[in-house]
Amino acid sequence: MNAKIEQLTPAEQDWIQQQVAIAKDFVHQIVGPIASDVPSPEDLDKAFYSWSHSVVHDTSQANDIINCTGAAFGQHIVNATGLQWVIAVDEYGTELAVYGLPGAGDVLIYPQNLVAKRYEAKSGLFIAETLKKIIADVSKIQNQQQNKKWWKPW
Repeated sequence: MNAKIEQLTPAEQDWIQQQVAIAKDFVHQIVGPIASDVPSPEDLDKAFYSWSHSVVHDTSQANDIINCTGAAFGQHIVNATGLQWVIAVDEYGTELAVYGLPGAGDVLIYPQNLVAKRYEAKSGLFIAETLKKIIADVSKIQNQQQNKKWWKPW
């Protein structure tokens, strides 16, 4: 892996929480009231799809909506897998990411970037399905690590 991983500052951690709260408001406006602090992947899907495919879609909101949706999506990854929020620095720049399993899988996911790419491609519903795949892949790597014999490092 070429990316340098850095821990978040308190300000960056606060920003993520603010973005998740904004995502909750965004989902509430489109889908209706939600019970949890982090909108469900299904509700995120519905809200993002409805907003991005609306006839009155305001492209000036795209960056804000991508950021909050990506933060909520990333928080689901963190909550479900034990990976952590980090700052990743590579040849393309510096970006918020979710990272874990160093040396075992070096899982590195860029949630906002993933949402932005799907927005540009005008994808349909993708958040819940992508989350399920990520959870399954991370779980598979974690299980492989747990089943390794200590005398067999390969």
